[in-house]
Amino acid sequence: MGSVRQLALPAYQAKLRHALYYVEATHTAQADFTLLREEYSQIRAALRWLMDQANPELSNSLLTLIGALAPYLRASALHSDLQAYCEAGLRLVASDAHQAGQLRLLRAESYFASGKWSQALSEARLASHIAKGDDLPTYARALLAIGQMEINAGQYRAGLRVLTEAPPLSDSTERLGRNCSLHRRISGLLS
Repeated sequence: MGSVRQLALPAYQAKLRHALYYVEATHTAQADFTLLREEYSQIRAALRWLMDQANPELSNSLLTLIGALAPYLRASALHSDLQAYCEAGLRLVASDAHQAGQLRLLRAESYFASGKWSQALSEARLASHIAKGDDLPTYARALLAIGQMEINAGQYRAGLRVLTEAPPLSDSTERLGRNCSLHRRISGLLS
């Protein structure tokens, strides 16, 4: 039995190094879509390996990789890939509200981009509910997404109401001032 473990450990370590290399490389090169396209098969292999691991310690690496890859996947219209990666990530982080909220929001954005509007709205609402007390930036982004979706669906009052609930995404006084004036203008429209 010891020899099987001795043989398996180097293979595991090699796959772990491969996955972690592509997590870091993707995070560093997330704006370089040409490089990501060239390396996508290797990145996908790293994603699959991370998804197959039932290791909570590796879930952060998986989420980092999904988050870094998401802009490329959206720009390349690989929405079903992003949805599948988010689904796998959700299975791993079910008990972590912070991570679950972020993944649900990514999945909502992907559903929206692929024309699945009711699924997008449902996911965005779940993301806002999950993130509300735990992750203010994700909560704010989810509310902004919900507001946008409601307005795009012609539900202007509902959309504007949701947008007024969204907390500011920045603490800078300049941004706060703009958000407060925007909030007053939106509130005036609802009156």
